Amino acid sequence: MFCEWVAPHLPAERGITSEKKLLATLWMVANKESYRSVADRFGFNKGTLHRIVKSVSQTLVALRGTDVITKCLSNIQ
Repeated sequence: MFCEWVAPHLPAERGITSEKKLLATLWMVANKESYRSVADRFGFNKGTLHRIVKSVSQTLVALRGTDVITKCLSNIQ
C-alpha cells in the first residue's frame, strides 16, 4: 500500500521498480550494513544504491505533511 502511494512521486529509473527502490532504502535505513553489502543484496552497484537512497529520501521529505504520508500513517494505526 505504501509503495502504491509513494511510487508515482519517485523519479523513474530504467529497469528498477519503485518497490525495489523503497525496499532497498528501507533496508539501508533499518540495518547496519555497508552500501556494498546492501547493493549486492539488491543487485545494484554502490553508486546506483546511493542515488536510489538519496532520491527516495528526498521524495519522502518532500511528501512529509502531505496527503500521501497522512494516508499511509492513518492506515497503519
